[in-house]
Amino acid sequence: MIMCDIIIYLTIYLYKLLHNTMGLYYKMATELTEIISKNRRSNVNKLISKKYKSINDFCVQNGEDYSAVHRYLNGTLRIGNIVIKRFEKIFGLKSGDLDKSSELNEIVQIPIFSSKGAFISIDNLLLREPSAYAHIEGFIFNEFGVSKADSIGITYDNDSMSPDIKIGWSILIDLSETDVQDGETYAILLHNKIQFRKIFFLDATTLVLKPINADFAEATIMIKDLIVIGKPAYILGGSYNK
Repeated sequence: MIMCDIIIYLTIYLYKLLHNTMGLYYKMATELTEIISKNRRSNVNKLISKKYKSINDFCVQNGEDYSAVHRYLNGTLRIGNIVIKRFEKIFGLKSGDLDKSSELNEIVQIPIFSSKGAFISIDNLLLREPSAYAHIEGFIFNEFGVSKADSIGITYDNDSMSPDIKIGWSILIDLSETDVQDGETYAILLHNKIQFRKIFFLDATTLVLKPINADFAEATIMIKDLIVIGKPAYILGGSYNK
């Protein structure tokens, strides 16, 4: 009799424990779903505002239904997994990017300049019309310790630093990093041309500028003649259109 009572007691206890646990899991899953739904709505809204003239412009350019998109953005229609995959493709994002919080998924627009042409100074470069713009996730700047305000992109036009930096690649440059450290790579102006070079101190007054590709010649210059644009922080890769 005592054994039966114990079994009944344990059965009731385990049932209540399982019931409470399942209830907790359901609550957590529901809350997570709501958070993801809110993040998707916020991120899509923000990206449309940044990249398009209006919701209608977004729909026309991407073949989306205006009524559905409007309901996605005002929260009356949930953005499901199939729809979010389509939006990720439109905005060129990785799977799951739009599920992150807006703060983590902040998109920053950075001007990209071509290294082609002649430049007499850094100001001469920065005052030119960008050849394109890159839209970079905000966490990249935190991860690499780069200020958004001190960042530009440069698309390199030769293979002198290949394989580290290949022709056609766009590189995120930290304009605040102009104090040269021995053996590090910098974007510089050399003979009115933008170049990427590893810089070495030969002595107190002289520097050696070394390309990685052996087909390109190294150069020796006086420290006083060096113009440093900044330091490469991140390889953007790819090709960017205006």
